[in-house]
Amino acid sequence: MRYFKALKIILIIIGILWTTGSFGQLLINTSPTPTQMVQNVLVGGGVTVSNVTFQGAYASTGVSQIGIFTNGSTTNLGLDQGIVIASGDVNNIPNTPGTLMSTGLAGAGSPEIDAIAGNTSYDAAVLEFDFTPLDNTVSFNYVFASEEYNDYVNSSYNDAFGFFVTGPNPLGGNYVNQNIAILPGTTTAVSINNVNNGYSSGCSTGPCNNCAYFVDNCNGSTIIYDAFTTVLAAQCDVTACVPYHIKIAVADVGDGILDSGVFLEANSFSTDATDIQVTYSNPSGNAAGEGCSTATVTVSTGNTLPTPQVINYTMTGTATNGVDFPIIPATSVTIPANSNSTSFTITPTLDALTEGTETVIFAIPSACGGTSYDTVYIADNTVLSVNAGTDQSLCASALPAILTATSSGGVPAINFDWNNGGGNGASVQVSPVSTTTYTVTATDACGQTATDNVIVNVTPNPTSTFTATTPICENDPCIVQYTGNAGAGATYNWNFNGATVQSGSGQGPYTITWGTAGVYNLTLTVIENGCTSSQSSQSVTVYAAGSPQCCTMPTPNAGQDQTVCLLTTTLQGVASTAGTWTSSPATAIFTNATSPTSSVTVPAGGTYQFTWTESNSASCTASDIVSVTFNQSPIANAGAGGQTCSHSFNLTGVASVGTGTWTASPSTGVAFANVNSAATNVTVTTDGVYTFTWTENNNGCTSSANVNVTFTSQPVSNAGPDAAVCQLNYTLQGVPSIGTGTWTAISGPGNVSFSPP
Repeated sequence: MRYFKALKIILIIIGILWTTGSFGQLLINTSPTPTQMVQNVLVGGGVTVSNVTFQGAYASTGVSQIGIFTNGSTTNLGLDQGIVIASGDVNNIPNTPGTLMSTGLAGAGSPEIDAIAGNTSYDAAVLEFDFTPLDNTVSFNYVFASEEYNDYVNSSYNDAFGFFVTGPNPLGGNYVNQNIAILPGTTTAVSINNVNNGYSSGCSTGPCNNCAYFVDNCNGSTIIYDAFTTVLAAQCDVTACVPYHIKIAVADVGDGILDSGVFLEANSFSTDATDIQVTYSNPSGNAAGEGCSTATVTVSTGNTLPTPQVINYTMTGTATNGVDFPIIPATSVTIPANSNSTSFTITPTLDALTEGTETVIFAIPSACGGTSYDTVYIADNTVLSVNAGTDQSLCASALPAILTATSSGGVPAINFDWNNGGGNGASVQVSPVSTTTYTVTATDACGQTATDNVIVNVTPNPTSTFTATTPICENDPCIVQYTGNAGAGATYNWNFNGATVQSGSGQGPYTITWGTAGVYNLTLTVIENGCTSSQSSQSVTVYAAGSPQCCTMPTPNAGQDQTVCLLTTTLQGVASTAGTWTSSPATAIFTNATSPTSSVTVPAGGTYQFTWTESNSASCTASDIVSVTFNQSPIANAGAGGQTCSHSFNLTGVASVGTGTWTASPSTGVAFANVNSAATNVTVTTDGVYTFTWTENNNGCTSSANVNVTFTSQPVSNAGPDAAVCQLNYTLQGVPSIGTGTWTAISGPGNVSFSPP
């Protein structure tokens, strides 16, 4: 739809709050009927009207699409006073903070507007009446204004208006809904697309399209419409003394959002024929008030003569000339030379008598052979009083309250103003959050005021919230507890949906049961101090007694998690009833799968989960899980020991699983080629017997084996130098190293003996 509208509304509000105007304020009065507005305000001289009808809302409905405007000379409208009709509420036209001319009324459209716009119209305001011109040309002045400016120039969302005349055409044939709202000197209908200064999402920037007739009112401080036309004249050639019909219409087009209006100048609907016309200083245009306001009687003629013109008339009515008002001409007036009108004023006398509305009726010969009439109405100026109505006591849910004020006395029109946000009008709607006193001030056309009060007593509605135990099993207790704000003395209308009430009353708590499974909806309505709560509801689920939800569950215990250094262990489950073991992976082998302390063997190390599942007589099943980590225990093999005549030895251990490490005792001077290899070389620095330990670890599972090795240093033999002696004995010169030694003879011619050996 029209996504710019929200932005436009925001900009309008900002403009209202930001702008400080140097103009005055347009005044709107919706009290008179449409007939009174036409007869007493719109129509000027040389024309008679009848059969006034209006399509649209007006004051009696609380919203009005038609009203009288005054004080326009203090604004930039170009017209001082007259009547205005709009596709929204005319009370919003004065640009005051918080008002927007965007009133969707869900009203019907107008076929004539549909034809002009080429689109569907909504919220049409249509003023129609018959008129008889007393001369050959009828005309009136107007201004067209719209909130569609400037955002929807050249779009399909163009509100439209028209002045449609039906009757004889002096040039031949007949007018049939002939639109006379056209640009001067053309046959082009006045519209947003024909009179503008270009499209803009804000104030207009061009290009111009007939903008000699355009008034940009962007951020205007006195009239809410974004723009309007200059004062234009609608004119139609007619045949004097022949009846015609005119339809003045304005409507939203495309949708019912953003409104437009037409201002019609007071007394401008006229011809140049001789006529008598009454206007009032009272803004309501209804009557002159005793000691308060006046009536001006104007006699006009279509001809301006160089000599004075005497216009005769008769004066009748219930008011007395010279008694109810100072004496005025009774039979004729004289229009001065070189003028076409003259006026005199009736100023009613304040006589403190209750006489009702009195009349002064003027009759003047009509150019059509009959008589033209106009009437001065004189209203009593009595003491104004107002009645705000009787006090009301309402529950919060019954709001809004309708306040209706009635007045007596005073001089019409009577305006009503309510405090505390009540608004304006004889009948208003209010929605106080607590007991509030409203004061209405009535003001009549003479400025006389009266006040009265009415009290709206607001009783809060109780709440009906509650809780209920759910889910439950058949015949188990459901506890229902009220949680709202009502007191114990309230009336509590419970619906427990067939439950058996075991205990409880009033607001509860209640204990209720059902003997059959199902879903049951509980409801509660509370009445307190004559006010009824909204209904609250809760659903309760009831399971069958033998269902899994209603079992007494077994309590299996699979024991504690454990880690073992074997591929077999004994599970440590504790049974509450009969059960069965299962494993994951499923390769484990149980010695007795139905025993909670069954032995179990697995084919390879790793972590296994064992589930102990129990079922009771009600087929209620529950399980518990234990995790067992199996680690294969290593078998250490340190190999063979021995003796070596050196300080080096090759250990011959054999690795199994996990990791291994060599240690030595004693450890001083010991060095392993690879301390973590089962087969490795070891060296020592000192002879002796050493114990070597090979230790293996597989995830915390360990095994050790020992081997002993004796290290002995290798001796170095030295028999001394060779010799030749001349005797049969000889002392050998051998040099000992380590250990013990023995001489032996390898060869010789005879036996050899050694001493010592």
